[in-house]
Amino acid sequence: MSVLEHELLQVFELSNIPQLVIQNDGLIIHFNQAFKNICPVRRGATFPIHWSEILKTPQAQSLDQVLQLVSQVSQAHTLSLCVKCDEVFSTPLQAEVLPLPQSKHALLSIYYYQSSPGQYKNFVHNGQAFKNGHSPKSKAIEAHPPKDKLQGPDLLKNLDVLNEGNQLFNLLHNLPGEVALYSLNTQSFIYSNHQLYQILGYEGKVWHPQDTARFWELIHPSDLDSISPNTRPDDFSIRLQNIRWQKASGKYHLFQVWLIPFNLPGQELILYFIKGSQKHDAVHQALHLLNEQLDRQNRALNHHEISYKLAQQQLNSQSKNILNTLEKLRESQTLIKGIALAIPAELNAYDLINNKRVFSNHKLEDILGYTTAELDAMGETPFEELTHPDDLDILIDGRLKLMSEQLTTGEIRLRHKEGHYVWLFISAILLYFEESDINYVVTMAQDITARKKNEQEIHQSNEKLVANQNILEKALKELSNRNFELDQLVYKISHDLRSPLSTILGLVNVIKLENNPNKIQEYVHLIENRILKLDGFVRSMLNYAKTQRTEIQVEEINFDEIIEACISDLEYLESHKRIRTEVSLEGSTTVFCSDLLRLKIIFSNIISNAYKYFNPHASDNFLKIHINIHPNQAWVKFEDNGIGISEEYLNKIYDMFFRATEKSDGSGLGMYIVKSTLEKLEGKIDVQSTLGTGTSFEIVIPNLV
Repeated sequence: MSVLEHELLQVFELSNIPQLVIQNDGLIIHFNQAFKNICPVRRGATFPIHWSEILKTPQAQSLDQVLQLVSQVSQAHTLSLCVKCDEVFSTPLQAEVLPLPQSKHALLSIYYYQSSPGQYKNFVHNGQAFKNGHSPKSKAIEAHPPKDKLQGPDLLKNLDVLNEGNQLFNLLHNLPGEVALYSLNTQSFIYSNHQLYQILGYEGKVWHPQDTARFWELIHPSDLDSISPNTRPDDFSIRLQNIRWQKASGKYHLFQVWLIPFNLPGQELILYFIKGSQKHDAVHQALHLLNEQLDRQNRALNHHEISYKLAQQQLNSQSKNILNTLEKLRESQTLIKGIALAIPAELNAYDLINNKRVFSNHKLEDILGYTTAELDAMGETPFEELTHPDDLDILIDGRLKLMSEQLTTGEIRLRHKEGHYVWLFISAILLYFEESDINYVVTMAQDITARKKNEQEIHQSNEKLVANQNILEKALKELSNRNFELDQLVYKISHDLRSPLSTILGLVNVIKLENNPNKIQEYVHLIENRILKLDGFVRSMLNYAKTQRTEIQVEEINFDEIIEACISDLEYLESHKRIRTEVSLEGSTTVFCSDLLRLKIIFSNIISNAYKYFNPHASDNFLKIHINIHPNQAWVKFEDNGIGISEEYLNKIYDMFFRATEKSDGSGLGMYIVKSTLEKLEGKIDVQSTLGTGTSFEIVIPNLV
């Protein structure tokens, strides 16, 4: 244990709050007397002992977990504990675990209220009280404070800890700094060791605790909320604040102030300890445990001592060059100032204590158009007023980081005097001179508007490149599809043209040898069928070419005329008279525009399939066409009771040259042309079919009006 921790234990020993020092591994290494009063250590017990031997946590979270948590986040944590007294655990009591900085130890404090002398309250555990209703070795503990709290002057009479000759009184009275005890019950100070005016430089004056108002008047207005008991948080615990106090000279200086909750029977108190002389301030060092900081200071002092000796040797050996050195120093200062003025960026230095600018190269006038006087007239925070609303969070986060980091940078937009926004790259650093208690913030602001504009142009160019790349990839994919279709077309054309021609040529040769007129007529009919099939294939090829190559021609559409023309073209089919066609139209008053040629191709292929593949065994063959016209689109449904399509072929009917039935004598291009034509019009198609029952096609066509 370090010397500082040992000194801290001596302070804990004087506390009337039950406290113990516990290691992060759960081993207790020290009790104070107040804790021993409520929990006597069993005979033969030696330190360290594990906390579970005398404490119990009624909560799910164990004390081991709390110790690990506070050691990681370095913050106090509250929990409930039961204390073992005479082999029986008490009711849950409020406790707080406070990590000791730069140490593997924590301070555990148990908050309770003592009953009056001679009267003992029962510890209750599992419904049973302590034997005989009290513990002869323990002072009683209550879970709640008594209602008869002491008020006013009677309080001082009962503060035995502040009577002269008491160890705690001697310690507080002789501390090298102001110690003031504030009562939250009376809202006034009740004790002082009369050193406040001395550390503030008021000669011959003594501050008395009755002058409560004067205590607050000496504090900088901006720091009042940090120290006032009226603004303390609900989880208020021991804390250290840096507060500006007004000295006798009228200037404000930073002082370190400890705020320590100090609970006595029936009273809630706060002990204010205002640091005075740093010399021999062991209590201050013990509370902070600044071993690491002292090491850094010692290393710095050693470094300065070595530098000083080297400098002294150089001065002794180069005394003749002192004047030249001073002259060069003045030249360097002039050079540095010249460089600062020549830098094309704003340089500023702010004194945080006195809240004023101490240096500026006035380049912000060129960047934002405002003079330094105009910026000062905007108040203490001109940047908040000028910052773009979307960048306010960046500005606030940067200021918070500045308090914990050596250098903070960021990019924000500030409003120019003419109204437009200017992009600035801002870097800031906090400089603290401990010798003079002065804090400076040095900032540099550089105009990066041109760079941001270039970045935006590059970003837009990249977006265009990506878009062009997507277009190129789409075109390549479409070209690949077209090449595949071309291969299919070449093969299909060579087959579907050659096959009927070969059949016709064979029939012609047969006719030349035939003398029977009836047979010749039969052969002529067969030749006619082959020619019609060949003509159908050629028509399909022409329709395919038209849908792929021609531009969309928008004109007003008459659906009745299209359907009538499609049915008229099928008069040559034997099934023409066997199929009953019903057409219903809704929304006929709505003007609908699209490509007439492409709609004829779509309707013709779907209607011709319904006529070709009717059910010869049905007594009533029908084709129902329902059209519903909306302002944005037309919905068309074709429903027949033909032979239907097998479910396994439904996802293939739109493939090029696919035939869904062996009875088909078509080209296999019909539904492929329907699908590709609808895609040209940005339409959609859906099919529902049951083999042997019928087929239903639903198409959606955008209104191009």
